[in-house]
Amino acid sequence: MDCAPELAHLSLGASARLACFLPGYTGREGQGLLQALKFDKAHIQVEVCKLVGKAAKARGSARNAAWQRVQTLWWKGQVMPRKSKEYQEFLDRAYKAMFDQCASFRKALKATGDATITHSIGKNKEAETVLTERELCSRLMKLRTLV
Repeated sequence: MDCAPELAHLSLGASARLACFLPGYTGREGQGLLQALKFDKAHIQVEVCKLVGKAAKARGSARNAAWQRVQTLWWKGQVMPRKSKEYQEFLDRAYKAMFDQCASFRKALKATGDATITHSIGKNKEAETVLTERELCSRLMKLRTLV
């Protein structure tokens, strides 16, 4: 079931509640959070977090070559190598917080039933994206077991 884009949007749409989990996150939607990770300067992260959807994606795309070259992502001054355990734990905490704080996300996950969750527009190489199809879908399916 290719519902990951909708679930990702729902999960990351609860940004007001995410602010308590992710200090300094003042965004309105999760694409901003994911794209902000590509920037090493906190003031730019704040700006990118406020963007939504395609605007956030476009702003982050401008930093693809830079973060991909060094394979490093950032959150509020914290350096996270892309292929590190630390980065995976950051993603786990973010998605768990979204699950805990957003009833519409839990409802959408439950509605997928036992279907395999896929994300057909996602990339598969960690070196090319901040969140691979596998990273997204495995988190969504794991969280679904909690509903």
